[in-house]
Amino acid sequence: MRRMVGLRLLASFLLACSTAPAATKDNAQVVLKPPVVSGAGPNLQGVSQEAVFLLGTKDHYAIDCRGGTDTSDAKKPYTPGKGGYCMGMPGPVATGWYCYGFLNFALNGQEASTTMTSGMIEAEQGHRAILDSVWHMDAADVRVRFLGLPGRDFLFCEMTVDPRQAIKSLDLKALCYPAYFTGCYGQREQARFVQTPSVLFREEEGRKDIRLVPKDNGWLLYGDDNFDVAKTRESDGPCAMMVLPEDVASITIRAIAYDVTTALAIAPETRKVRMAFWKMKGKTNAEAADYLRTNGNKIRDELRSLDFTPKSVTSFDLAGMTAEIERIARSESVGGESQKKAGEVLAWIKAGSADLADNRDGVNATERKLQLLDKCVHFVYEARLADILASLGKTN
Repeated sequence: MRRMVGLRLLASFLLACSTAPAATKDNAQVVLKPPVVSGAGPNLQGVSQEAVFLLGTKDHYAIDCRGGTDTSDAKKPYTPGKGGYCMGMPGPVATGWYCYGFLNFALNGQEASTTMTSGMIEAEQGHRAILDSVWHMDAADVRVRFLGLPGRDFLFCEMTVDPRQAIKSLDLKALCYPAYFTGCYGQREQARFVQTPSVLFREEEGRKDIRLVPKDNGWLLYGDDNFDVAKTRESDGPCAMMVLPEDVASITIRAIAYDVTTALAIAPETRKVRMAFWKMKGKTNAEAADYLRTNGNKIRDELRSLDFTPKSVTSFDLAGMTAEIERIARSESVGGESQKKAGEVLAWIKAGSADLADNRDGVNATERKLQLLDKCVHFVYEARLADILASLGKTN
């Protein structure tokens, strides 16, 4: 009897180990919600998926990818109300970095909004929370990785480019609606501004295509003087971004209006671009500016030195995983369905052996490793549990 209880406790422990730790001040978690498929009209099929970062703070950041396909012509992507696939930031508030598409990039003139991401995947949990999204574009494979740390109120971001063709141009655009959706709610009077360490621009000046020198403008704060938390409860607070000057050839503010688009020109030979994004919910304009002035240099140095490689990749054990799955394929106690699934996974490993054996954090190699871990994490523990239950049957 004691043996049976002990084995059941062991089974419970194994299943518990397969789940991510809870988000606390010392632990971070990213929760990937199931994809949502919708029919938006004749021949149109939409899909969206959201990931929520739990960083042990009251405000949860969220990243989503959405888009769809015209089933009569797969080359016609769409996002309802947007015109293409997009990556949005719907949390902790919808304002600031836009919930329906805040980040877009173009390689050799081809925008990511014409290509659906191959999927979002949780890359790390625990001391850090990491989310990967990958695009397989004509000129290159591109990964956008968001990283959250426990207790922080922002997300680090790294874009990695693995070329298949010569890269002639690489451009990023970041779209925000600071503080309040003024245009959607009665065309309320707005007073947008953009502030950097060196300059302040206001909407009333009417300037367009404002070009900034990256070394003097490593962070940018976007707000609204009318919709300031200090003045009205309607404000969600400003938003901000940070870039590393060495990653960016130029920064251009297209215009300061209802929406604000920041264009980053990247040198074609650059393979990694690092950024950070804030939605400063509840902060006054003055508090946000003071925070960036006080902490900007320290966070920039942290962003520059941060190792974005997920622990799940650095500790990846292909030989060990393969041996475990081969054992499951031979095990009679797991049942025919699990044996069949193990055989399918082994075939999948063989097909992607080159990427799986690559120990670099390349776009394709890491995507393949994370996909394998995602396929196996519950499958392996279920098989181990089946072995335990089989052992129980033999002892009774």
